[in-house]
Amino acid sequence: MLAVALSVAVMLVSVSVLNGFRNSVTEKVIGFGAHISVLPYSNEQSMESIPLQAEPELESKLRAIQGVTHVQEFATKACILKANDEIEGMVYKGLAADADMSFFNKHLISGTTEAMMKDSSGLSIMLSADVASRLRVKAGDKVLVFFVQQPN
Repeated sequence: MLAVALSVAVMLVSVSVLNGFRNSVTEKVIGFGAHISVLPYSNEQSMESIPLQAEPELESKLRAIQGVTHVQEFATKACILKANDEIEGMVYKGLAADADMSFFNKHLISGTTEAMMKDSSGLSIMLSADVASRLRVKAGDKVLVFFVQQPN
């Protein structure tokens, strides 16, 4: 009887831990991405976004959908980061000036999103702790960014 009670308790703890982990992963995937992304159709297998030629009323149509709380423009582009003789390949995600930064503010380890969003030069970037560690950089350090361009 004790063995059954103990095994049920272990299973309950395991299920609770897995549910918490799943919720954490889901929150981060949605926070860095979105619930829904509206993109033009493309057969290309690229991490770069293709510009969407939006009709002027597209944003208002999207905002009118029940449950939509924010509509955000973004662009992605493959790049190479270089700092301190370290190189890292990644996909750069650019956000518009009116981006909702609440998710990033919640998870930011160092630096501020306010400073980044006020930088009118457009030269501020935000890196994950893992990428910053591999490049051996901290908030405020300089990083060279090389964008990969396909010849026309």
